[in-house]
Amino acid sequence: MKYFLIPFFTFLSLAVFSQTMEIKGIVQDSSNRPLPYAVVMAIRLSDSLLMSFTRTDNNGFFNLNDIAIDTCEITVSHQGFGDKTFYVFGSKENSVFDFGKFSLPPKSITLKEVVIYAFKDPVYYKGDTLVYTADSFKVKPNATVEDLLKKLPGIKVDAAGKITSNGTQIDQVLVDGDEFFGSDQTIATRNLNAENVQSVQLYDKKNENAGAGENSEPLKIMDLKLKEDSKKGYFGKASAASDLTKFYEGELLANKFKGRQKVSAFALFSNTPNSSIGWGDAFKYGLTGDMNTWTGDNGETYYWQNNGSSGIPKALKTGLFYSGKLGKKTKLTANYTYKSLQVQNETATTSQYFLTDTTYKTNNLTQSFQKSEPQSLNLTIIESLDSVTDLELQTKLSYSPVSAKNKSFTEFFTESDMLTRSTSVESSNKTDAVNLSENLKFTRRFKKQDRLLVLNYSYTLSNNKSEGFLKSFNNYYYTAASDSINQKRTNSGKTQVHYFSTVYTESLKKKIKLEFSYDFNYSFSSQDIHTLDFINGEYNAENFLLTNNFTNKRYINRAGIKFIYESKKQRLNLGARLRNVELISDDLVRQNQIKQSVNNILPYGSYTYNFSNNRRLNFQYNTNSVQPAINQLQPVPDNSDPDYINIGNPDLLPTYSQQIKASYTSYKPISGSYTQGNLEFKTIHNDISNSVHYDSIGRTITQPINVNGNYYINGWINMDIPLFSDVVKIGPDVNFDLSKETNFINGKKNITKNTSASAGLDLSFHKEKVDISMDANFDYTVPSSSLNRESNLPYSSQNLSASLYFELPYKLKIESNADYTINNRRTQGYNINYFIWNVSLSETFFKKENLIVSMSVNDLLNQNIDTRRTIQDNVIIDTKSNVVGRYYLLKVLYKFTSNKTKEDDEDN
Repeated sequence: MKYFLIPFFTFLSLAVFSQTMEIKGIVQDSSNRPLPYAVVMAIRLSDSLLMSFTRTDNNGFFNLNDIAIDTCEITVSHQGFGDKTFYVFGSKENSVFDFGKFSLPPKSITLKEVVIYAFKDPVYYKGDTLVYTADSFKVKPNATVEDLLKKLPGIKVDAAGKITSNGTQIDQVLVDGDEFFGSDQTIATRNLNAENVQSVQLYDKKNENAGAGENSEPLKIMDLKLKEDSKKGYFGKASAASDLTKFYEGELLANKFKGRQKVSAFALFSNTPNSSIGWGDAFKYGLTGDMNTWTGDNGETYYWQNNGSSGIPKALKTGLFYSGKLGKKTKLTANYTYKSLQVQNETATTSQYFLTDTTYKTNNLTQSFQKSEPQSLNLTIIESLDSVTDLELQTKLSYSPVSAKNKSFTEFFTESDMLTRSTSVESSNKTDAVNLSENLKFTRRFKKQDRLLVLNYSYTLSNNKSEGFLKSFNNYYYTAASDSINQKRTNSGKTQVHYFSTVYTESLKKKIKLEFSYDFNYSFSSQDIHTLDFINGEYNAENFLLTNNFTNKRYINRAGIKFIYESKKQRLNLGARLRNVELISDDLVRQNQIKQSVNNILPYGSYTYNFSNNRRLNFQYNTNSVQPAINQLQPVPDNSDPDYINIGNPDLLPTYSQQIKASYTSYKPISGSYTQGNLEFKTIHNDISNSVHYDSIGRTITQPINVNGNYYINGWINMDIPLFSDVVKIGPDVNFDLSKETNFINGKKNITKNTSASAGLDLSFHKEKVDISMDANFDYTVPSSSLNRESNLPYSSQNLSASLYFELPYKLKIESNADYTINNRRTQGYNINYFIWNVSLSETFFKKENLIVSMSVNDLLNQNIDTRRTIQDNVIIDTKSNVVGRYYLLKVLYKFTSNKTKEDDEDN
């Protein structure tokens, strides 16, 4: 590492800083050939003084690099062509102007366009929308949107493509306001070119699908606004990569624009981690084999992704997208996607259980295979009935078949490391799920300013059927006894939801508004489970302990009022909702019925103070109530994993949470520094926790219960500090978390408190042909359990990473990135340190450099592995999973585009 740092900091010390402007570009003729000997003049606007001039070389290139910062007119002329004029508004923050490649018009063409280059804040607020100006952030050539997002202050993108902004997860990624190929964000972020993006906009949007059941937080939206010249003609890319033996990747993305019409198509296929199943698909389609998993003492399954994706993936994704006008008043948006996703995984897990009077340990080896072939169709029609009235109809239909096979072997050891029991389990399951949602929204604006009426009705239908087989064998070493299970299980579930809402906004004064709202929600859920034991060669004996038919009805009425004060500097929202929930749960097999009636007052409020367009302070107070899921209410044991049995609780009540949050964001245009901080406190009444019982043979039996006193505290601050005219950036960050959770273990109350802190430092260096970044992170966690202090063992992890992009002569480019992870204080066999090093060499071809051939090596040292430690209540779990190791790829990428003239576009 020291040999790397010496030349790096030596290079930094040679940077030259000045108070002059640099203006450059490449002049072409109408056939896109270089145009030599064109005259380029810089004329100061204030007094028409000629500041500098030059001529283009044989490649059409010019560079005016010694002009005092000022406002000037740049005129490019040639005796055989017409002139082209640019206006440049220079400043200390905006002193380098790259016009790129442009053509001079024929002499017969009248000037229709003047190009103006002026400074625009890289980060600013436009109302409640946070805007990033894309061209203000330098990225490597041929960069994707994901590469751009990683450059934006406050934006983080993990290995699976999940995006967070200021610590909050992005729920939707739109392209020009439209959902791009459904819920898979990576289709847009990993396939659209960064150079096509004008701005990245972040804002909150009401969750129309939340219903009256919850006072849910709004959706976090990221909208990628494309440049106007990217919405003419067509553009896209096609690539193929392989090692000619085992691994392969392929991508195709094509976009065509004609006026307001937009058509896109894509296809992706891969068996490497680079294009594998993202976090959204894994959860949505039940394909969690692509992620690390463990089953805690509460019987719940937890997921995460680390170092890319665990397991051996194989993915195919394809889809079509259309957006356009039908007549003058109707807009249609439609997209269809098909995916074939599969993962083969091997996981080793060691779990340590700490009880009041003893401890024991389990070692588990699991092999799993999961496959999903989801299809989805989304349609949106927006009709402008008149200038003040809109009607929007949205339809979403999806079909998701999922199949899974699992084989596991678990050994149970006493505190003295004596083997007491072993369990082998084989299971398979097939699920078919159909989901339909319809949403009709009516919006009416009135002549009086800010008077607004919004009516909304939605219907949701979900049907799922599953069939599974379970075989398990228990071997008891103390008694030399054994037992086994051989069962077939079918599950039929259905959910219907009708939701109606109305919101009326009335302006009282110029800055004051009142908002009145009413919501009604009716939902019906059913779950019919049948379990058959294997007797006399077939599954024909009903197991009544594991069979049930359960229904749940909910009637929710909610009325609210909100006071809104809004000025240029301040925005204040204060409101409250009164809610009544009626629940009726029926156990149709045991003839039991439970009725509940819950009333809540749900106050909320927020205050935002805008110091400027680049700096604001925000306070929020929210209350929320979450209904228990039907799986948590169903009073029948779920023995799909015989060592972790779950039993529902029909007496569960809805949760009630309160959250206080303060956040601060600041961007200084002159220096380019960015600061953001957040402090959050959340407490939950009637939180859904678990009562866990460990029987004499080590099985975990879990039932959800309501508890009080749980809370969560989180705080963080990070900065982005540019130095030396933005050549170097330093980004320190600090984060801490405190939490208290209550559960019951063998009837005794257990309070778990976790304290964790992390600190990191990013360092990046950027020049025209060099991009270097380094990152260091340290995490330290201190767990605490009231029942057994032996589990209160602190642990830590460190991560060091670096990346390099360097342009060589002859259009060669080298890229490399490395990650070094250090794990401490883990279970024996899990203190694994690993160094992941990827490197690639590429060359571009053709005048537009749109053909790229590259050779890459992933995990050059073949050390990749997936490890994690998690502490849940009284259990410490260490897990490691198989991943794709070292592989080589030869890749060919071709980018295609068309440049339509302004006249062609006007004809549309």
